[in-house]
Amino acid sequence: MKSNLNLVLSGIILFSCLQVQSQSAEVPKLPGGVLGLKHWYSISTSSTEQWQWKDKVSKSETTIVVAEEEITYINGNPALKLDNGRVPLNLPIDAAALNRSTIISLYQAQDTFHEQVIWRIRSAGSTDLVLSTSRLGDVSRGRYFDNPTKNGTYPMLHTYFQHDRSKGVKTNGQWHIGHVGDEQNLPLSPFQGSLAELLVFDRVLSAEELSKVHTQLAIQYGISLPSTDYLNASGEKIWALKENQSFPYRITGLMHDPLSGLHQRRSRTEMSSDKLIELSVGAWTATNAENKEQLPARASLVWSDNGERLRFKIADEETSRPPMLERKWLMDVKGIGEAVPTSVRLHSRNLEKLIQAEQEVWLAVDASGAGNFAYVDTKYYPAKQKDGDLFIFEDIHWDEDQSGKDVFTFVLGEPMIPVMAIKQPHCQSEEKGELALRIYGGVAPYQVKWKGEENIAYKSWQVEAGGELRWMEDRMGYFNLQLTDAEGRSIRKAVNLQHLDAPSIALLSQYTLSPAKPLKLSLGDNLTPNTSVLWTRPDGTHENTSSISATIPGAYMVQVESEGCARTHRFEVLPPPESFIQEWQLFPNPVGLNKEFDLRISLRASQDLELNIVDPTGRLVSKEKRAAAAFHTFRHRLSSPGMYQLIVKNGQEQVSLPIVVQ
Repeated sequence: MKSNLNLVLSGIILFSCLQVQSQSAEVPKLPGGVLGLKHWYSISTSSTEQWQWKDKVSKSETTIVVAEEEITYINGNPALKLDNGRVPLNLPIDAAALNRSTIISLYQAQDTFHEQVIWRIRSAGSTDLVLSTSRLGDVSRGRYFDNPTKNGTYPMLHTYFQHDRSKGVKTNGQWHIGHVGDEQNLPLSPFQGSLAELLVFDRVLSAEELSKVHTQLAIQYGISLPSTDYLNASGEKIWALKENQSFPYRITGLMHDPLSGLHQRRSRTEMSSDKLIELSVGAWTATNAENKEQLPARASLVWSDNGERLRFKIADEETSRPPMLERKWLMDVKGIGEAVPTSVRLHSRNLEKLIQAEQEVWLAVDASGAGNFAYVDTKYYPAKQKDGDLFIFEDIHWDEDQSGKDVFTFVLGEPMIPVMAIKQPHCQSEEKGELALRIYGGVAPYQVKWKGEENIAYKSWQVEAGGELRWMEDRMGYFNLQLTDAEGRSIRKAVNLQHLDAPSIALLSQYTLSPAKPLKLSLGDNLTPNTSVLWTRPDGTHENTSSISATIPGAYMVQVESEGCARTHRFEVLPPPESFIQEWQLFPNPVGLNKEFDLRISLRASQDLELNIVDPTGRLVSKEKRAAAAFHTFRHRLSSPGMYQLIVKNGQEQVSLPIVVQ
């Protein structure tokens, strides 16, 4: 018994020593919390705050001191800047990487003019593997695999699995980073760009393990993973592909994952050149390390968008919503638990053509996550700051109803936004209409006047901050709502009350005349025989048919009545447009040499387009055609300075847009 007791005590003492040793050792958290990492090269800082490119897990302790000018940032996190001027970077690599392994590389190429080498693995005097911006090559076996993302200049996450090479390979190798070394037979250019992470696992990772690692790197560097769930290091879904299939684009987020060591507190997508929105815990910071705010452990805010156009819909009389951006974002919230104030930043340079000087931009958040922006579910936040084209929304709290999802977008408004819920009555039962009003922005208290079509106010109220006004209305037709805040600012809003059981009118609120032919407007073929129709033109003339031809611009009205129930609809017919282009966005302009610029064109009708680029001497330098569509996107880069003309043609007409290259 005594010997057994000594054995137990020795075990306890040994275990205690191991515990103390493991607690005192500085072991880095592993990406995704996944074990088996043999090499992990990335940028870090030393105790003297020197930048270092180092292997965080290998016993080789490979460390290279990096100058400040060799540091670049991807989504606020440091990466190594590689170009022709740097001393060739050669790293040791374990023999395990040459047998069964998983190699993950995260990089961002500066351009796509030439096929560039990311890394080359050399062992036993010969080249085994080469990763370039276009493909991965198993040189020793003469096999090459195309990289499906080879044409991008956005950050790339590349994963290579080595299932089983020759069992005779035992020696360690050398990793040439950004160059081919003494290999003369590889037609590759040196890499120019940013290198953020190189990971080597000593086995082939499972699908779940790979998803954990990819998720951490994607969130950290603002990369969108295609067609997959996002998992934290505990294996919990923080973004589900099946649930969020309507919002599959430009996924990014904030995340605190203690098991993997990730605490991303400010983010934007790096998969788009426009950097449209940015989000941070607290105030925005230039880098992630500068942000000292805290997310709760295992909390995440992951957002993605629906890919719709960057244009505002016309204000909706039926829902009383202000003009709303077609593109919307889903916010998937996990583990927040308590209110976490965030800052949302909107770069509106792509929206400048759509925002009038007197208009304000607001953030709209649908707490239901359905994206309908219903009256009871939606809050509107004014921009607290504006700096040039930048709108800043502060102290935004997500998932206040604990549903796990919000949908957000941006709307156009004035200093105040009146939002209404309208319950339209039934004509036959002689119900009254029910209305509710909330007011966002301005300074309370608010003076509210409810005016009839004759613009005579017959109801008025005072509404305090955060208050809701409800009232009944027994008359139908068009009304005017007038709001005045405590500082004397005033706005008006048109409201259309109609009976639910009145005949429907399937017409828009605005049309545009064509220069070549009249505009035909019809109520359709579903009108009952006892339905009466009355059209009123801008010149005061009337017509009692189910359809009309409009030839003059102005305000029109149509009234439809059946069995004593009537509905009235007003709409505007605009004069013929000066151009076949409805909206266009060209950015950035000016643009740097060899830097990409985007031209986005929204047409008034679906058409074929041709884009010609003419240099300052009048010489045609590029010609591109696009098949018929209502929305076209062109992306180019130019290598010589000067003012160029982008000539957009639709066959009969053309529009010239200047761009400056500097």
